[in-house]
Amino acid sequence: MVFWLPLPNSASSKFVAANENKPHNVRPDLDNLAKAVLDALFDNDSRIPQIYLRKQYTKSGGLTGLQFLMRTKSHRELVALFPSLSPSPFDMASIVS
Repeated sequence: MVFWLPLPNSASSKFVAANENKPHNVRPDLDNLAKAVLDALFDNDSRIPQIYLRKQYTKSGGLTGLQFLMRTKSHRELVALFPSLSPSPFDMASIVS
């Protein structure tokens, strides 16, 4: 799961330049974000054997939201994007790279 979080509106241009597409290391806590998603998607999330988590800032004006990849026992993959509303166009190449 990758949580794409917005840069603060009050951020200076220096902060924006230094933090676009970089790890987000302030609240909300990553474990709380993941727990909220897993509890919403699964009745029994104790059956999930492995999880990879990351949260980071988007690029300036970029899409915010959740991106995840889930593999089933039969190795089928589900990629889901749950974007929040954003005035800028969705740039898939910058998110998956």
